[in-house]
Amino acid sequence: DLYPAGYWLSFFIRLNLVMGLFNLLPILPLDGGRIYRACYAKRIGVFEATKRAVQHGKAVTILLIFVSVCGLYLKVWDLNPVLMAVFLFYCAGEQDRTATFYFLRYLLKKKEVVAKGKVLNLRTLYSQEDVQIKEVLPYISSDNYHLFYLFDQEGRLMYQISEEQLINGFFKLGDSAPLSKI
Repeated sequence: DLYPAGYWLSFFIRLNLVMGLFNLLPILPLDGGRIYRACYAKRIGVFEATKRAVQHGKAVTILLIFVSVCGLYLKVWDLNPVLMAVFLFYCAGEQDRTATFYFLRYLLKKKEVVAKGKVLNLRTLYSQEDVQIKEVLPYISSDNYHLFYLFDQEGRLMYQISEEQLINGFFKLGDSAPLSKI
């Protein structure tokens, strides 16, 4: 044999440790980024937590790109770490672009919880009728069911919108539509 008996075991243990630690970096879509998002989601909501995780993940990937380019320049390693860091930066950007859809998918799963007879806290939100859909999404939290009361410029109650209506309005009208169009 070319290698001693314990070489492969040691190699696979080191490899798995490195992959496991790498996967815990706070960059979406890695598990560390998902953990980071989950920690903040309870306090600031899933939408804002996703946006924050993307911003911090991009900062970490920029640092990784810098370190990996320096390592490449110093001939410590080859091009692979640079390519991985650039790929993670791209993936973080994709997570930023799809944050709204991720959030809506999350809300649809919450709808299934309600359909199964589970109880959620009711949270009422008040807004003017000309506010865009995308402006109210950050106010939706994971452990509440939301009702939106829309008022006109004179302060009169005009409409009541449920979470389902908001989601359906988003898909039919887009995120720039005013709430009154729902």
